[in-house]
Formats: sequence, C-alpha cells, structure tokens
Amino acid sequence: MSNDKNLEDIPSEAVLMPMPLPVPAQPNAPATQAATPKLSLIPTGDLISQVFDFYKKHWKLFLQIFVWPLILNCAWLVLTSLSDLIIKQNEASLFVSVVGWITPLIWLLIMVISIWSGAALIFACKEPTTWQLAYRLAWHKLGDYLWLAILTGLMVVGGIMLFVVPGIIFSLWFFLGAWVLIFEDLKGRDALLKSKFYVQGYWWAIFGRQLVFSLLIAAIAGGAMLLGLLLSFLVKTISSTTSSILIIVWQCLVSLLISPLTVGLSYVLYQDLKNKKSAVAFEIMPRAKKHLTWWVLWGALSGPIIILAIITALIVASLWLPDAQSLLISGFYG
Repeated sequence: MSNDKNLEDIPSEAVLMPMPLPVPAQPNAPATQAATPKLSLIPTGDLISQVFDFYKKHWKLFLQIFVWPLILNCAWLVLTSLSDLIIKQNEASLFVSVVGWITPLIWLLIMVISIWSGAALIFACKEPTTWQLAYRLAWHKLGDYLWLAILTGLMVVGGIMLFVVPGIIFSLWFFLGAWVLIFEDLKGRDALLKSKFYVQGYWWAIFGRQLVFSLLIAAIAGGAMLLGLLLSFLVKTISSTTSSILIIVWQCLVSLLISPLTVGLSYVLYQDLKNKKSAVAFEIMPRAKKHLTWWVLWGALSGPIIILAIITALIVASLWLPDAQSLLISGFYG
C-alpha cells in the first residue's frame, strides 16, 4: 500500500520518461579530425641565402667538376672563331678543312661530357668528395641519367607542341627527376612521378622562386658581360682577333662561376620539398606510368609530324600561289 502511495506521489511525466541509454565508449576515436595544415615552401630570401651559402661551401669542388666541359666548349668556340676569320679573309686552308671535318665529333664529345658533368655535380651535392670520385660515381649512372633526360625532353617537347603551356608545366613537374634518380635510386618514369609528387601543391611557389632567382643571376651575368665587352673594346684597338678570343674566354669564365648556382638552387628546393612531403605516402600507380608513356610517344612523334605538315603545306601552297612557289624556292636555295 505504501508503494502505491509512493507511485502516486511521482508525476506521470517522470513515470513515462524512458531511462537514458549509456553511450558506448570509443577509446580509439580522436576528439577532433583536424586537417593537417599545408607546410609553406622555403621563403625566397632564405632560399637565395642557402643557395649562396651552399655554393661558398663547395665552390671549389663544383668548379673542378664543371670546368672540363667548359674547357672543351671554350676551345671549340675559339677554333670556330679563327676558322670564320680565315674564311672571311678568303683564304682556304687545311685548318678550316680540319675544323669542318671534326665538328660532329667535337659536338658529340661536348654533349657527352656535359651530361656526365651534370650527373657528377648532383653526386657532389649528395656526397661532397673529390671531383674524380664524383665523375666515377656518375659514370655508373650515366645511362639512367641520359634516359631520364630523353624522357623529360620528349614530354616537354610534346607539351610545347600543344600550345606551349603544357610544356612549361611539365618542365617544372619533372625538374627534380635527376635528383630523385641519384638520391633515391628511382629510375625512368618512377623518378619523374616522384618529382611530380614533390612539386604538386607548390607549382606556383616554385615557379615564382625560380623566376626571382633567374632574374638575379641574369643581372649578375649581365653586369659581368658588360665588363667583358668593355675589356674587349679596349683590346680591339690593338687586335680584333685577340678581342674576339678574349670575349669567348670571358663568357666561359662567367659561365663557370655562375652555372653551379643553378645546381645549388635545385638542391635546396629538392631538400625542402622532400622534407615537406616526408609524412605523405607516395605510391606509383600503373595508370600514371601509362600516361607518361603516351606523353613520351606524343613528344617523339609530334616534332616530325608538325615539320612534315609544314613542308606539305608549303608545297601545296606553292602549287596554287606563284608567290608562295617563289618563296619556297628562295627558302631552299637562299
């Protein structure tokens, strides 16, 4: 009876209200799902400062590596300059004939040494050591390095053929391919995809920093070349031949001192981007590799196809327009 009285004292709303159910605990669920903020690229001022600090630390090694292709190129420019001078004087000589015959061989040698030295410079950034060891290490990667350069060049050419802009995009996507090859031992398309992975999300930031750095280097090189032109003008009053040789040697010296700075720029950007993407998983997708293959094929075919189309258009136009025919003939025969 007393129980009935107690129930009567309780409001009806309380009797009809269901008991709250316990919420199961979720010990592994995070309290908040905050998105990881994107890390900003190294500021332009810090980038330039680090590039010059890196250059000052290793400038002797860089010059020892870079000097060999430059000596060959400089010697070749001097030979061709002397040959042109002899031809202008209407004097046929054995020297001119020899220079003409060895031209393809010298260009091939310069190209091989230049590619080899490029790989050696990257090895010098990875393991600063003697220039002999850098060249020796680069020799074992020369085939992979050359193949990567061919792939990159074909894709950039294919992109340029499609109204230029894709070529500019590709050139920046894949500019770290050689660094990935030597530092991470990824080859061919894998190295290019890893380079694109690093650049994604930072394309405009990298483009802006490279533009500022290029303008700075252009200003330094321009000032140096103006000084060289002044010196050659002073020497020209004595001998025009000596003046021509002097300006060639001066150009080679300026290139020797400035060109390694661009290697330092790529190195600092590579290290910074690698650190920024260290927490992000990288996976090589077969579909992405197929896309690269199609772009390489397009680059290999687009150049000859477009050249053939231009020649065909000129021939067709020459059949219908007499003026175009005379223009075509004068273009072929000078």
